[in-house]
Amino acid sequence: MNEARYLYCIFEGSEEITLGNIGIEGSSVYAIPYQDLCAVVHNCSPEPYKSEDQEKVKLWLTTHAKVVEVAWEKFGTVLPLGFDTIIKGEEGVVPDENIKKWLKGDYENLTQKLAKLKDRAEFGVQVFWDPKIISEWLIETSPEIKKLSEEIKSKSKGLAYMYKQKLENLLKKELEKEADRYFK
Repeated sequence: MNEARYLYCIFEGSEEITLGNIGIEGSSVYAIPYQDLCAVVHNCSPEPYKSEDQEKVKLWLTTHAKVVEVAWEKFGTVLPLGFDTIIKGEEGVVPDENIKKWLKGDYENLTQKLAKLKDRAEFGVQVFWDPKIISEWLIETSPEIKKLSEEIKSKSKGLAYMYKQKLENLLKKELEKEADRYFK
């Protein structure tokens, strides 16, 4: 018997709605309303999702994000919850009632957060770069670095070593500047 509910997100709404079998491992996803808030959930066991299979875990995380995205597209502003947020039932109290108790107890906080997020979307952006490739690009595009790099070739071994140190320091500073620029 399913004794818990897995939570994906909260949205403003007041009716029970089914989103279909789009949840983790094909679970049926639906909304539990309390006043004008709804929790998007699926039935689950009270134990957290665990697996040694990294691909399975990635699939669970992706599915969690996809359900939140579907809710966002269908209902507008949503307050996403972290992966593996589970509310259990208690003796004599079904999990749906515990979700309603939670929504009631945290109602003001949740409505404030939803209001703050209204008409906004959150996106995670990651930039991956290879410092070697960026350094090569900087050597070609930065006049100062290019000049220093060319000068190293004509210097004696001892001087070339000092110039290389200077070049490495300059490259490090320029890499940091580029990283800051891309971050912004």
